[in-house]
Amino acid sequence: MGKMEVIPISNVQAAVSTVEWQTRIHLAACYRLMAAYGMTDLIYNHISARIPGAAEHYLINPYGMLYEEITASSLVKIDVDGSTILQPDHGYNVNVAGFYLHAPIQKTRPDLQCIIHTHSRAGTAVSGLREGCCRCRRRRCAFSAASAITISKGRRSAGRSATASPLTLAPTTS
Repeated sequence: MGKMEVIPISNVQAAVSTVEWQTRIHLAACYRLMAAYGMTDLIYNHISARIPGAAEHYLINPYGMLYEEITASSLVKIDVDGSTILQPDHGYNVNVAGFYLHAPIQKTRPDLQCIIHTHSRAGTAVSGLREGCCRCRRRRCAFSAASAITISKGRRSAGRSATASPLTLAPTTS
């Protein structure tokens, strides 16, 4: 278990590396974009981003903050074993559900830099389809070819078996 560092939210930028700060900016922007496009479920989703050069550490939202409230300084740094490494003093703790969903993927897929878990209406609708995401449509995979998704309760997604979790989505060719 690593030692947790609690720091004032106003000092986060000074306490992290330049590459971590840039990752924080990008992840906070991703949260804001998800909110702007209506791809949130209040506080019950999560996005994590691996910190380049620190393969065992990643950033995740604090539990209780809305996506539109998240800033680069408010993100919590944790490791793949569940230890909080850097905790801003904003009064929110790590998103435990996010840890349990993201840590196994972060551990087994070091090639993935960002993992998004959302309950968007469109994603929920596709997850209920027997055939999953139709492979003949150009816009079937709006995220990069390195996106990973997890499958549960025997559901299919991206036209593949639910036993192949996590899946890597193939890039579109049309």
